[in-house]
Amino acid sequence: MPAESKRKIFVFGSVFLCSFLAYLLTLGKYVYWQDSGYFLSVIKDFGIPCAPGFPLFLLLYKLSAIIFSDLIGFDFVMVVCATSAFFTSCACALISVTVYELFSSGFKFFQDKGTSSLNLEGITLSLISVFSGLSFGFGYYPWFQAVNAEIYSLCIFFLSLGFYLIVRLGQLGVLKRELTKPQWAHIILITVVTGFSCSTHPMMTVGLFVGAIFVAVLNPGVLKNWKFVISSVFIFTAAYIIPNLFQLYRSPLDVKFTQGNPSTLKTFIGYIFGTEWEGQFGWLDFRWERLISFGDLFYNQYFIVGMVVLVYGCCRVASFNRKFSLFCLVAFLAQFINTWSYSNGGEYDVWVNVNYMILSIPFAVGLYCIGSRLRAVTKINLNFISIIGLLNLLVLLFINFRQIDRKDYDYAERHGMNLIKNLDKNAIIVLAGETDKATVQFLQIVRKYRNDVSILMPNYLKWEWYHAFLQRIAGIDLPPIRMFEYEIEFVQQRYFNDIQLLMLTHIINFNADRRHIFLYNVPPVPIKKELRYLPAGAFLTIVPAESENVDLKYWEYSAVDEKVAVLRDNEKLHIQDERRVILGDGKPYYYIRRRAFILDYVRFYSDAYKNLGDWYITKGNGLALGNKLDEAKEFYQLALVEYKKLVEINPNHEDADVYFKMSMLYFNLDQYEDAQKWIIYYRKWYPLMFSEFKKRQEANLDNITRMQEEINKRLGN
Repeated sequence: MPAESKRKIFVFGSVFLCSFLAYLLTLGKYVYWQDSGYFLSVIKDFGIPCAPGFPLFLLLYKLSAIIFSDLIGFDFVMVVCATSAFFTSCACALISVTVYELFSSGFKFFQDKGTSSLNLEGITLSLISVFSGLSFGFGYYPWFQAVNAEIYSLCIFFLSLGFYLIVRLGQLGVLKRELTKPQWAHIILITVVTGFSCSTHPMMTVGLFVGAIFVAVLNPGVLKNWKFVISSVFIFTAAYIIPNLFQLYRSPLDVKFTQGNPSTLKTFIGYIFGTEWEGQFGWLDFRWERLISFGDLFYNQYFIVGMVVLVYGCCRVASFNRKFSLFCLVAFLAQFINTWSYSNGGEYDVWVNVNYMILSIPFAVGLYCIGSRLRAVTKINLNFISIIGLLNLLVLLFINFRQIDRKDYDYAERHGMNLIKNLDKNAIIVLAGETDKATVQFLQIVRKYRNDVSILMPNYLKWEWYHAFLQRIAGIDLPPIRMFEYEIEFVQQRYFNDIQLLMLTHIINFNADRRHIFLYNVPPVPIKKELRYLPAGAFLTIVPAESENVDLKYWEYSAVDEKVAVLRDNEKLHIQDERRVILGDGKPYYYIRRRAFILDYVRFYSDAYKNLGDWYITKGNGLALGNKLDEAKEFYQLALVEYKKLVEINPNHEDADVYFKMSMLYFNLDQYEDAQKWIIYYRKWYPLMFSEFKKRQEANLDNITRMQEEINKRLGN
């Protein structure tokens, strides 16, 4: 075997083994938050995940689960997570080999000879390649995906494979009208991989797809070859469609789990234009404010040492090969614009993995140039490339190993168990959050835990297939739905759209007499006069009207640790969406390892306090209407106690109405200075939380103004 081939095998193998070992040491054994529960459930049950279906992902991961879990006997969750680790490790290794190819050929990219005058030794070239691949793999976002049941690991594998094949194709010289056999072979492989990538996740492949088109533009002669054009389109289409054929015989009515519409073509088109997800408008929706977040995303991938190397490499890469730098720039910008325009909230941090993959090349250039320059300037016989590369890897390992370690992270699973463990037999739980549903669904399908509980998602009621799913799979009876004018007027002022809320109202009323129903993070809907809501911890439960028992047994956080649950001021608001790195903080363990646990504690206990406080207010208002003012004030005092507990642990609660209610309570108790304090706080906070509900906001702001005027009058201002 030639020495060159041996070095490539060494580069690929060493990067794969090092990254795979790091991933295995931090591998998740439990369900994680967000989509992890969905993917684990559909792999186990062989169902259909959310739009647009991700069929190739499902088929490959199911095969892995059959071999290593069903046949050999390894834990199912760990097998799925290890599959993610395998594909991410392969991606890291492919990136390192791509770097090797470019440097060893002198950046020969669709040219007859290389454009750089590099004369690298085998060891130096191998080191640069290894450090580039590991710097990508030990970054936060690839590592985060590698230890969870997520689709993005497979996406990055196909993208890195396509990127490598494009570089290999570039080594073969300029593409002319008449292609050679090696060029044809590479083009076929590139189109197959691009089609598979699109079938895995269509939004992730935009950078590679646009980059491949740009390659054709760089070689205009090949576009005159109609055989090439037609063949490429046909092969790409086949590679995309064939995995999707799996979904044609998998109806959502035949499986226990599904989230999105299973129509592949419809959901793919809807995914592009944002019609499948509420609040998004796809590529038609550009949100300029997202730009400020990208700096943090790239810094958190490379940190100080890596950022210096990367910036320097970006400045130098054009001097090695202008065509290649233009190709990288076009692919980078395509994915950047796609990510910027489409994604919602923090989701795009995984989509820029495509950009991190592309940036591995200028990172390698920077590593080589800085190392060579330092050696020339200092005249010290040291391998500065190794020193800088190792320093960067140590920083990444030190920071990200602690942040991403999932081997003992069972808080998401505990959260799901706490949601359903104390519910009555055959109860219905109405959930508003996708994360909550994913966790509970995982427990039912994978852990076989509390399968008697039925889940109802109000935001799914817009889909007709979900109605049949509720009846045939969840066992929830659906009454005939009729819409009255007064109902339309009522529901238009609520959180869900009118159809969804109206249907939820009818479904709850129709099932309340035969099954126990719990609402979690869902606004109460109108119920029959013979029924009423009662707080049950973080839930609202529906009981007969004569019931007066307030039972908190339905929320019991089984792992409360008061030392961990003490929050610092900078951790109290929305830290689950932040990607900060705590160095020298004094308590990095609590912040990094137990961050979601702390938020869990805050979120659900504050909800329990709010529910009970709301109930006390309702009781007090009823007594006040009967002119029993002294008794009403006793209940107002009790409500105030619960609200004080809430703001103590969560002073920026997501439901800003809490602060308006506190102001009203103080007002009714004749404590006007405190009432003014909370009405001012509410006025400041409310528009930030509910700006999208314009009509509701304007009505409430009028109430705030009147309330503030009355307080000022009582204070004599």
